[in-house]
Amino acid sequence: MKLISLLKRGANLFKVGRAVHSLKNATDEDKRQWAKNYLVEVLGQSRGLPAKVGQFMTFGKEDQDLKDTLDKAITAMPFAQVVSILEEKYQAPLNSIFQNLEENCRTASLGQVHFGKLKDKTEVAVKVQYPEIAESVEAEMTLMGFLPKMGPVVKWGFHMDGYRDAFWNNFKQELDYRQEIEHQKKYAELAAPLENVIVPKVFPDLSGPTVLVQSLEAGFGLEKAETLAPKSRQAIGRVVIQHYLHMLFRHGFVHADPHPGNFAFRQTGREKFSLIVYDYGCVLQISDEVRLGLLRTILALQNHEPLDPRACLGMIGFDMEKLRDLRSTLPALLHVLFEPFLIEAPYDIKDWRMSERFDQIVGEMKWWFRSSAPPDLIFLMRTL
Repeated sequence: MKLISLLKRGANLFKVGRAVHSLKNATDEDKRQWAKNYLVEVLGQSRGLPAKVGQFMTFGKEDQDLKDTLDKAITAMPFAQVVSILEEKYQAPLNSIFQNLEENCRTASLGQVHFGKLKDKTEVAVKVQYPEIAESVEAEMTLMGFLPKMGPVVKWGFHMDGYRDAFWNNFKQELDYRQEIEHQKKYAELAAPLENVIVPKVFPDLSGPTVLVQSLEAGFGLEKAETLAPKSRQAIGRVVIQHYLHMLFRHGFVHADPHPGNFAFRQTGREKFSLIVYDYGCVLQISDEVRLGLLRTILALQNHEPLDPRACLGMIGFDMEKLRDLRSTLPALLHVLFEPFLIEAPYDIKDWRMSERFDQIVGEMKWWFRSSAPPDLIFLMRTL
C-alpha cells in the first residue's frame, strides 16, 4: 500500500512541478495569471500537502479568484461514502444518530464538513476525513526527503529535513481528530475569559480519529466583514488581535492555521462583535522562552530601548552564528519584521511589504536571515 501511495503522490507532485515550471516561465501577465490559476487548480486536485500549499497562496483579498479555483478543485467525497464511513464508526444506521445530515458540504485539504442536527435537535458540524489521506500525506513527506539538495536550498543553508519534520509533525496532529478534540477543549478553557471569543463545543462520544462532531456556530465571514463601516471593521480587528495576544502571550497556546475559512463573526450589539474560531488541528504550544523573547523584543522596539538584536532573535530560536553575518542590518530588519506591533494606529497590512523592504536592506542575504530561523518557527511566523 505504501508503494502505491508513493507512486500516486509522486505522479501528483510531478504534475504540480510542471505547473510550477509553467508559472515560472510565463512571458507576460496573461500567461502568468493563467499559469497561476492552473497551478492552484492542480494543488486542489491533489488534496493533502499540495492543497495546504494552495491555501498559503490564496490568503490575500486580491486572490479571491484563485481561492474560488482552489475550492472548486478539491473534489468532495460522494455522500454515500460519507454515510458509509459514519455508519461503520457508529455501528448503527445514520438516522439513529442524526435527525438529518445535509448532503452539501465544505471541502478542505484533509476532509470535508457536513451540517446537520442530532436526534435532540442540536445543530452540529460533522468533519469527515478523506479515506487514505494519511497515507498520501506520509508518502508526500517521504518524497520530500528524496528531493535533491541544490540551488538556493544549499546556497543559503536551509535545513530541508527540519522543514519536512516540522510539516510532518504538524500534519500528524491534524490527521488525528482525537488530538484536535483535546486542543479544542483546552482552547475553550483558556479563552473563556474572553467573552467575545466562541469555541464550538465538541462531542467526543460521537467523534474519533477520522470523524469530528461539534456544535454548529454560525457567523459571517471575512468577505462580509470587509464591506462593513470603518468603525465595525476596527471593532472586528480589535477582537481578533485581542484573541491572538491573549492566547499567544498569556498562555503560549495559539491557533496557527489563519485560513480565512477558519474564522467567522457574530454581531452582538452596536459595533460589538464576537469571533468564532474553527479548526483546531494546528495549534502551537509555545515555550515560555520564545514568547517572552517575542514580547521583550516588541516592547523594547516600542519604547526605543537599546537591545541586542542577536540576543532577542536567539531567544526565539534563530541561529546566532548565522546572524553574526547580518549584525549591522539586524536593527533595521527587526523594525520591519515587527512593524505592525509598533504603529500606534490602525495598520494597513499592504504597507508592510516585508519581502521588498528586506531586499532593500540586505538584498539576497534575506535568505540567509530566513534560513537562520528554526524550521518549526514557520507556523508561528504565519500566525504573526
